[in-house]
Amino acid sequence: MAGLTLPAYGDNVLTLARTDVTAAMLVPKTWGGPSSGPKAVAPQDLILISAAKAPGAARFTTALQAAASAIGWHVTINNVGGNASALRMALEQAIINQPHGIFTFGFDPTPAMAAMKAGAAAGVKFIGVESGSGAPTAKALPYFAEIGPSQDQRARLAANVAIALRDGHAGAVILTDSSRPGDVHVARQMELQLRKCSSCKVLSIVDVSRDATVPVMMAQIKSLQQLYGSRWNVTLAPSDRYFRDFGAGLARLGFKAPDWPAGIAAGEGSAAALKRIAAQAGQTATLARPLTMEAWQAVDEMNRALADKDDPSGFEMPALLVTSQNAGDPALSHGTYDPALHYRHAYMTLWTK
Repeated sequence: MAGLTLPAYGDNVLTLARTDVTAAMLVPKTWGGPSSGPKAVAPQDLILISAAKAPGAARFTTALQAAASAIGWHVTINNVGGNASALRMALEQAIINQPHGIFTFGFDPTPAMAAMKAGAAAGVKFIGVESGSGAPTAKALPYFAEIGPSQDQRARLAANVAIALRDGHAGAVILTDSSRPGDVHVARQMELQLRKCSSCKVLSIVDVSRDATVPVMMAQIKSLQQLYGSRWNVTLAPSDRYFRDFGAGLARLGFKAPDWPAGIAAGEGSAAALKRIAAQAGQTATLARPLTMEAWQAVDEMNRALADKDDPSGFEMPALLVTSQNAGDPALSHGTYDPALHYRHAYMTLWTK
């Protein structure tokens, strides 16, 4: 991606940002996951509570079902639409039914903390994927394992991309949605990281829906252009969804790459985002999650929990920073990040040894 090769400035934040960005763009070539673990436990009563509108929910659900089938389990799927209250009630109802284990995906279950603690005391095992990790209250949740990079990690990396992209002179607008506590947390962490860069500026934090209509996004872009002009050179957001119509709005107002307020998302690496990045259509970077691999890891971590192991595997697969430089990598060829690391075979070997 143009702009990521930085001059040798003395600003240590800039140097660290360049190192962080370079490392995050590398697709691993060898499997670094667990090489030991318990054999598959007997079939269990398991439930997945997933936020239906969460990015990647359908892909994760399909992969979790495949992994569960491979180990010999059945998972009851509950994809919940609606708001946080509906998710909380679904999770609390699942706990009342006292399954052996519950997976959560795509939402912060903190409002159901009391029910989760009671469930854990009764022996229910919890595995979380994209479930509020990084928020201060998340540490108190009784998860045996939380899978995937934390919100804080993703926010810091996205901010470092902005610092690197603009050679330590980022003029940043941060988009967030006040109705989504997780997005607000990510935006705040982005701001904190950017403020460590002495020559960077956080121009504005804009409250706009992830699903804003084209007219609303156009109005926001026009207002920001009028307020900041050329000082606005980069745009950050917690999710790819914010940039769905961002490129069209920029184009209508005369912005062109590379001198545009390029979009950088802290997740999740959707197929649409990968296309936008390759075409330089408003978005220049995203952090792609290996959701299929994370589903298989979730099943392995649940197996460890049900086998009464004291500790999870400790494995963490980082998100991949995708830019125009690596958007054509074979690991992204199916519109999602799925590196060819033979992880399915590795996990099945553990479960059947």
